[in-house]
Amino acid sequence: MKANVIVTLLYALIVFGGGIMGFAQAHSLASLIAGSLSALVLFCAAFMLHREITVGFYLAFAATFFLLFFFGYRFTLSYKFMPAGFMALLSLAVLLTLFILKPKSP
Repeated sequence: MKANVIVTLLYALIVFGGGIMGFAQAHSLASLIAGSLSALVLFCAAFMLHREITVGFYLAFAATFFLLFFFGYRFTLSYKFMPAGFMALLSLAVLLTLFILKPKSP
């Protein structure tokens, strides 16, 4: 399996787990829904990356880019590293990894 697929799948699992944790700790239904939908988009992107469909890269990149700005904004509001700062850094790392592992155009 390709590295970009593995990175996207792991990131999707972490995002989904974060949504579940937000629901379990703060009873935030919004966290559960947002985490589930974001993870679903990332799972679809990973599937497309695995099938070598070019749109999968752009979908993963866009979803990660959105999550980077979302968690970055949340971090600037609270200045708490967990969870917003951690997720912003993780999103940046995934974004850079996806950019480095960008599939070649046919």
